[in-house]
Amino acid sequence: VVTVTSPVGGESWSIGSVHNITWTATDNVTVSTVDLALSTDGGATFPTALATGIANSGSFAWTVPGPCCRRMAIPWSAKPDGS
Repeated sequence: VVTVTSPVGGESWSIGSVHNITWTATDNVTVSTVDLALSTDGGATFPTALATGIANSGSFAWTVPGPCCRRMAIPWSAKPDGS
C-alpha cells in the first residue's frame, strides 16, 4: 500500500520552486523502489516520468516545471523487492 502524504491537493506552487513529494509504502513484502510520474491534464494521462526506480526513502525533492498548467497530478507505483 502506497499513500502519498504530500502533495495532498489544492497546493499552489510557483514554477522553479522545490517541494518534497512524500509517501509511505508498506506491503506484505518489502517495497524497495517507487516510480513517480506527472500529469498536466488533471490526471487523464501521465506522460512525464519524474523519477523511476528510486529508493523507497519516503521523499523526493521535485522542482516545479514550467510553463505548466492549472491542475497537475502525481501518481506513484511501488515495486516489491525482487520485481
